[in-house]
Amino acid sequence: MLDNIPNSEIESANIALTLAITVFMKNMSVTQWFHGDFL
Repeated sequence: MLDNIPNSEIESANIALTLAITVFMKNMSVTQWFHGDFL
């Protein structure tokens, strides 16, 4: 099934996933810092 998908699409999905995780982790650390400072 995966053989039917072009490699470029797989790479695009991997890049999008990596970006999403990176943004999520940054948001989490900012949230934790914010709560630690102000609560």
